[in-house]
Parts: sequence; structure tokens; C-alpha cells
Amino acid sequence: MKKLNYLSEKVREADLEQWYEALENFTYETQFVEITLEEGKAMHSLYEARMTGKSLEKEELIIEKVIQKLQATMDKFPEGSFVKLSSRSAKDASVASKRTITIFKELLDKIDNSTMNQKLIAINRAHILALQLTSAKEVMDMFLGSERINSDLDLALQFSSTWSQHFIVRKFVPIPIEYEFRAFVVNNQLRGMCQYYHYIYFPTLVLNKEKIANLILQKFEEMKDIVPIRDKTYVVDWAVDFEKEKVYVIELNPFGDYENMGTSSAMFKLHDNIVAMDRKGPDRDIFFGDKPFEFRIETSEKDDINLWNLMFGPWKSLFYEIFGDLLKKT
Repeated sequence: MKKLNYLSEKVREADLEQWYEALENFTYETQFVEITLEEGKAMHSLYEARMTGKSLEKEELIIEKVIQKLQATMDKFPEGSFVKLSSRSAKDASVASKRTITIFKELLDKIDNSTMNQKLIAINRAHILALQLTSAKEVMDMFLGSERINSDLDLALQFSSTWSQHFIVRKFVPIPIEYEFRAFVVNNQLRGMCQYYHYIYFPTLVLNKEKIANLILQKFEEMKDIVPIRDKTYVVDWAVDFEKEKVYVIELNPFGDYENMGTSSAMFKLHDNIVAMDRKGPDRDIFFGDKPFEFRIETSEKDDINLWNLMFGPWKSLFYEIFGDLLKKT
């Protein structure tokens, strides 16, 4: 229970509504729609029910009203919103959605003789563009099909006395995926950083690595002392508008020397045995020791077989569906 309490505190501390006021000038315009405890319970129950094919009439009626109030806020962004829970998005539910597949195929049509690396760029772009929505019903359908959302609701419901969950509604900003980065802050020091979409090679990052690092490091120095995380240890995801030389905070995530708080360490390896969490990874001294700051990017394109082995499981199924026999050579 002690471990669960600690995890809950760290997760809640990184919820967007906990830091938005302090960092409003460093991030995107955001609206908040409260999720009551009753509504949270209904969402949690409906996720489980839909997984088993059950129908819950009472909970469905509650969700209909939730959709109405969420739509009223989404309408403030007529070109589309990105909606997430306080802690995380439902991006796992959009991985192989019809919308993602449609956009993916459209992007592929613009590429001649695409490599596996180019296909991965296209599917990641499609995956994000599929989250640009104008319908609250579509958002709710995605939430009720998301294991990530259900897991976060489950944790919050276990501490219902401190319940504070919201729909985070943000104006959708199409960030080129090559300009998203994950950075690791320990004791108020930026210790490591890497491209968010690791495994993929982006030539523009190789050309502009130093400039990007300088832009982010400068922005971090401006905001680090006002980040309302008590131990000043967290993960921050950045977006860089390279043409305008602007840097934005996308979100904060819990992090620390305690099983990483469930946050991916991306291109850094903190454990040799991720199941046992053995704390013997080769990169531990970058975050928790005396090694200097590192900014990691992919510097060359991996071969197709290597990329295929690293590919997210559901996308392998999607690739088989679209490319069929062509992948048997991989």
C-alpha cells in the first residue's frame, strides 16, 4: 500500500491541472472539464463492460450527459481539439482505428518507394493526426476503449477521497513528430534528453541537433524554478516550433529512482532486467550519478528487419493488413 500511495502522489502531482497555472506561458491553450466521481466510476465500469460485451443502462445515461458538457467546451476549438485525461491520453485506442488507417494510407500515397523508416514516420503521424477531433462522442468512444485511460481512472478511484480528474481539452496543434522530445529532470537538473519517437531516423535532427538542444535548454532554465513538482524530479515532453524558434511544454510525467513511475525512459536504459527492475542499466549514472547531460537522437536509418523487430505489436498487424505478402520478405 505504501508503494501505491507513493505512486498515486507522484502521478497526481504531474496531472496537467496541477501545473497549468504555473506554466501557462510555456504550454498550449487549455480548457478543463470536470469529471465527477460518479462520472469517473461510470467510465471505468463501461470500459470493463464493453470489453465483455455487457450493457450498463444507468452508466450509459451518465455518459450521455458527460458527452454534452464536453462538446460545449470542444466547440471553442472549431478546427479540432486534442482531449486527454488529467494524466494521459487515449492514444492507445487510436493505434489501429479506422481514422488512423485512413490517414496512414493517404500519407503513404505521397511517398514513392517508401522504406520501413518512412512507413514508421507515416504511421506515427497518422496516429497523432487521428487524435484531432471535433466530436465529444468520438472522444468518449476512444476513452472507453483505452487501457491507458482505464488504468489511470482505476488508480484515481482507489484514492477517491482526493478525487480530482478532468478532461483536458487543448486546441489541436499539428506538431511535426520529429520535433517532439522527452527530457529527464532530476533534482532540478536536466540530465538527459532524446527524440520522443525513438527508433526512427529523422535527417533534420542530425542537421539541427545543437540548435534544438540550445533552444530547449534555454527554455528549461526559464521555467525550472516554477515547476510545482516538490522534489523537482520529473519527465517533461517538449515540442519545438523550429521555424519560429519556440519551445512548448506538452506535458509532465512522474519520474524517479522508483521503478521509473511507469514513464518510459525512451532511448536511455536504466535496467538490464526491466521485469526485475534490477537498477543495473548502463545509463543510470546519467540520471542519478555524475555523468554529464546527454541528448540522444538516431543518427542513421536502421535496416528494415531491425525496425520490424522494434515495431509496436498492433502496428505489425496493421502493416500485415495493408502490405500483406510484401512483409514476408522482412
